[in-house]
Amino acid sequence: MKPAYKKSVGRIVSVVIIGVMVWISESVHSREVIFPEISAICLGTLIAPRFAWNTSKVRMIVSITLCAVCGYAISVYLPLHIYGKLLIAFITGNIVLILSKTGFVPMLSAIILPVVLKTDSITYPLSAVALTTVIVAVLLLLEKFGVKEHFSFTPNQFHYSTDGIALLKRFLIYAVLSCLSVVSNCMIALAPPLVVAFTELCHPESKIRKYPVNICFLMTISAFVGEITRRIFCTFYGLPLFFGVVLAVSIMIVIFDTLKVYIPPMLAITTLAYLVKADTVPYTVQITTGFSVLTVCALLFFRQKKAEKIRT
Repeated sequence: MKPAYKKSVGRIVSVVIIGVMVWISESVHSREVIFPEISAICLGTLIAPRFAWNTSKVRMIVSITLCAVCGYAISVYLPLHIYGKLLIAFITGNIVLILSKTGFVPMLSAIILPVVLKTDSITYPLSAVALTTVIVAVLLLLEKFGVKEHFSFTPNQFHYSTDGIALLKRFLIYAVLSCLSVVSNCMIALAPPLVVAFTELCHPESKIRKYPVNICFLMTISAFVGEITRRIFCTFYGLPLFFGVVLAVSIMIVIFDTLKVYIPPMLAITTLAYLVKADTVPYTVQITTGFSVLTVCALLFFRQKKAEKIRT
């Protein structure tokens, strides 16, 4: 199979999966069906030239399952203020990440998102698990037919002297910033995909740390494309959400291919614009502000050379 065809297959399948997800959400009138991180997983597995994380297919499904269920349970059953729920979700997600011995950071979004959205429907974890399973099944097929290369998995080791301190610092930063987002009613400024990107940025050897201004600009573009397509085609012209999200995701894929930059959380940010509404501060402004602050924190507080690598 020619390289051009190989590239096209992964991209077309990804757009279809994301579009179907939003279409089902509209059809059943349930926003819990939309799991924006599915877009990130599609980008990191089916679109990017190299597999984005150090993980296995089974661990992808298991980690998303655990985190989605825990996130749902925290949202529904814990009688705490949303700030307390956010902190518990963050630390629980990181514990699952450590126990999984992987670098599959999208699981953090799976546990934090239902808390942010105050999800009370079992539809959310069912959708997250089902969609992740679909992606893994597609990946298996693409590997079988030679469209995607097989990838290897080497379990990560957790070092308490370095990784433990890094986790504590990430938690303290998240605790402060999430408090500010809750108080200011700007929850989108600390959207789950941004937490995923922040976790990756915190590793001193992460490639995306080398160009912070460019990465922040591209994140802004990701948010803007999602917001503007929804406003124009869905709000103004009244077209279905799935039409807008397919267009937005397709635009971002072209941008990623043109720049040869594939950062999974960015596609999740584009998709998230079709799930949440920014009533006080515009979506793009919140995303840009939040990610800029997180980037500065990552660059300032994570400089140690011996931290265990979280593959991006």
